[in-house]
Amino acid sequence: MPAATISDFDAFVDQLLQSGALELPMLPSAMAETLALCQSDTADAARLSHVIHRDPTLAANVLKVANSAAFALPVPCASLQQAVARLGLPRIAETALALCVRGTVFSEPSCRDALARLWRHAALSACFAREAARLLRRNVETAFLCGLLHDAGKAVLLTSVARAAGSRGVDVGDLAAALHARHQDVGEQLAIAWKLPDPVAAAIAHHHEPERAHAHGQFAAIACLADLLAHFVDACDGAQMPQADAIRRHPSIALLNLYPDQLQTLFALASKAQASAEAFA
Repeated sequence: MPAATISDFDAFVDQLLQSGALELPMLPSAMAETLALCQSDTADAARLSHVIHRDPTLAANVLKVANSAAFALPVPCASLQQAVARLGLPRIAETALALCVRGTVFSEPSCRDALARLWRHAALSACFAREAARLLRRNVETAFLCGLLHDAGKAVLLTSVARAAGSRGVDVGDLAAALHARHQDVGEQLAIAWKLPDPVAAAIAHHHEPERAHAHGQFAAIACLADLLAHFVDACDGAQMPQADAIRRHPSIALLNLYPDQLQTLFALASKAQASAEAFA
C-alpha cells in the first residue's frame, strides 16, 4: 500500500470489501457465551463466573474493573462470584463484554494511540447509552452494546490499513474523514459475522441516521445520542466537540421522545461516564 492518503484508503477499502478480504476479528468465545447468558432467563452468578474464569486474563481484568473507583465499593471483592453478587450480574456481564471488545477490536499495536482514543470514545458512549436506556425503560444491556460497538468499524478499518501499511505507518489524521465515511458499512459486516442481536446490528449500521433503522430506530437513536454526549464531554478521538444546544436540538431527541429534564440528567452523568471509561482503559 502506498503512502496512506484518503484516496488511497478509499481504493484500498473498496478492494477489501469487493473481494471479501476485509479482515474481521473473530468473536471471542467468552463474549459469545456472555452474550448468550445475557439473553437467557437462567443466567446466574456461578455460570457467568465460570465463563469468565476460563480466560484467566479476562477474569483478572474484570475483577480489577469491579474494584476500581468507578464502582466505589467500600470493601474490595475477593472473587468474581462476590463481585457479581455485590454489583449485579448485568454490570459484571457488561464489564466482561467491554473487555472482550477492547482486547479483540482495539488492540493492534501499530496504531495503539489512535485505537486507545477510539476505545475511550466507545466506552464513554456505552455508559451514556446504558443510562439513556434506563431513563427510557429500554433494554439496558442491548443499549450498552449499541454504544460500545457503534464505531467498531473505524477500529477494524484502521487495523486493516495499519497492517497493510506495515513499517511505512499510517497518518491517522489524514484518514479521519475516510474512516468516518466507511465505518458503518464495515461495522455492519462485523455485526453480521458476530451474529449480534438485530437492534445492535441496526444501531451500528444506522447510528448517524437512526430513522433508517426502522423497527430498531430507538436503539439506533440511543447510540446516536450516546455518541454525541461522548463527544461533548471528551473529544477523545479527535472529533469536534458538539455544543449542548446542538445536542438538545438534534433529531435523535425527538425520535426518543426524550424530555428536557431527562436529557439534563444525562448531561449530569458526565463524570460517572468518564470514570467508567477510565476503568475500562
